Amino acid sequence: MVRKKHGQDKAVRDFKFGYFSRTGNEFFLNDDMNKAIDSYNEALAIRPLSADILSNRGAAFLRVRDYHKALADLRAVVELEIKQNVSVTIKTLHRFCKAKCALKKYDGEMFGLLQAAAIWYQEHGPRSELQEIYSLIVTSRRMQKESSTGIYDMTHLLMRQCQVYSCGEYHGAVEIIEEHEKGRLTVARSPFKTGRVILGCKAFAMAFPRPKSSSIFGPEKGDQQNDSNEEVSEDDYIKQNFVRLAVTIADMMVSNSELAHAVYELGSTGTDSNNDVSGSESTTSFERLHRIVLQNGIVSASNPDPRKPPSPAEVDDRVSRNTCGLWLLPSYLNHSCVDTNAEVQRFGDLTIVRASRDISPGEEILVSYMHKSRVELECTSSVVEELKERESLLCKCRLCKLVKQEPANVKQRRYELLEAAKISQDEDLEDIEIELEALRANNTDLNFPIFSLCRKIASYYSSCQIGMYKKAAIYFEKAYNLTHFSGLSRQRIRLAMEICMCYLQAMDNEKSKEWAYKLRDDLKTTYGSNVEMLVPIIANTENMTIDVNTMSNLIWNISTPDTDDDYY
Repeated sequence: MVRKKHGQDKAVRDFKFGYFSRTGNEFFLNDDMNKAIDSYNEALAIRPLSADILSNRGAAFLRVRDYHKALADLRAVVELEIKQNVSVTIKTLHRFCKAKCALKKYDGEMFGLLQAAAIWYQEHGPRSELQEIYSLIVTSRRMQKESSTGIYDMTHLLMRQCQVYSCGEYHGAVEIIEEHEKGRLTVARSPFKTGRVILGCKAFAMAFPRPKSSSIFGPEKGDQQNDSNEEVSEDDYIKQNFVRLAVTIADMMVSNSELAHAVYELGSTGTDSNNDVSGSESTTSFERLHRIVLQNGIVSASNPDPRKPPSPAEVDDRVSRNTCGLWLLPSYLNHSCVDTNAEVQRFGDLTIVRASRDISPGEEILVSYMHKSRVELECTSSVVEELKERESLLCKCRLCKLVKQEPANVKQRRYELLEAAKISQDEDLEDIEIELEALRANNTDLNFPIFSLCRKIASYYSSCQIGMYKKAAIYFEKAYNLTHFSGLSRQRIRLAMEICMCYLQAMDNEKSKEWAYKLRDDLKTTYGSNVEMLVPIIANTENMTIDVNTMSNLIWNISTPDTDDDYY
């Protein structure tokens, strides 16, 4: 009887272990990490030394950014696998290195384990797995360098725009201070030269659009179901993703008070009494979290889920543009429409903040939240005001002051001219541009309404009028000159390329060389070194029809090692 009962107990334990293991894996696949962790806890209560479940729980801890617990689980897995299998599996190595790198522990434990695994697989393992270990070593070393220097491989990032990267996070010498009238500011503690990386930050959390629910548990949390056949607008997609982002962050904060504190700090003023996140209803309400996400979240161009890029048939272009995320440190950077000193670049889940001019110690770091919208839509104030309202902006830059001071009849005339430009023939646009330019004759560096018009006129002359390349270059230059104060680095680079090609086609070698120097400097300011490698990549991503070989050779000839050393 005792032996039979013991057998029944073992069968019950085996059944429960299998059940909790399966449900944990299902919750994991459904991105419900807290429930996955609970299920894995139940399974480990039955078999504490199950390497598979410890590894899976460690992976779940990685996803909710609880890196210390993840490392503890994965370290236990490493010990178990060494005892059982002589070497560590590739999956465990990947997860172990991810936890170590997230904690910036680029130490002998990690590299020693990788080297030992490489030696073992060199003698016993298949060559493919040995190559994976070598790749892990190279990636970990690169991340260590990125984390300590802030030097990123921009060629790699530009070629793979919409990916989740294994990149080291870099935090330059900056600090967040409080001023009575301005509130929180991010200031430099040491000088930053033009082109230097200030911050390199991975996303705290991201939400990926899902046009259809493929979950085994039904609709995803945060999804708003639409039973009708009505097409969902782009604004609705964005709203749904911000809700999903808030739900994702709420799940991450359930068991980690440090993460909760870091997120709620974004919604406080620095002296806010609600900074305490110990459990009051006002502190933990979803409405408060959602408000923080709306004010600080960013909509970025990315694949719906960069971890598993979809085929073109799985997602339309509208959805791919509406991935949103939250980056903590960059959220503390304040906005200015013009006269910024830093620019924000996003590559999948990586945000890089780079100095666009020299920054002195104690100087506030300012970026533009508006990006392209402020330049091309400045005439339609409702669009800009809507953006400002969502970001809770109170901008007092030169451009905003000018817009407020301009007479109503000037604004009305500008609107009429821009509307007329939409239906006018290309050859008639010059007269409209001349009158638009005159409306802000005293503020030529802020005359953004002519930006798109000048580009359109220049494109017309460069493509349709043989022998008019110099005239096209003049209009491209007008647009180029507006980009220096507005944080539009990508447009500036494209315009410099267009101008350079215009002068090359006009056989003006002096002018083409002059603009090649400007293009080189703009590339260095925006992307760092190795700029001659970037020309064909940028031309391809911007769908530009230029002679990339001629342009690359021109940049290569004027680039020297002595000038490249100062840029990062």
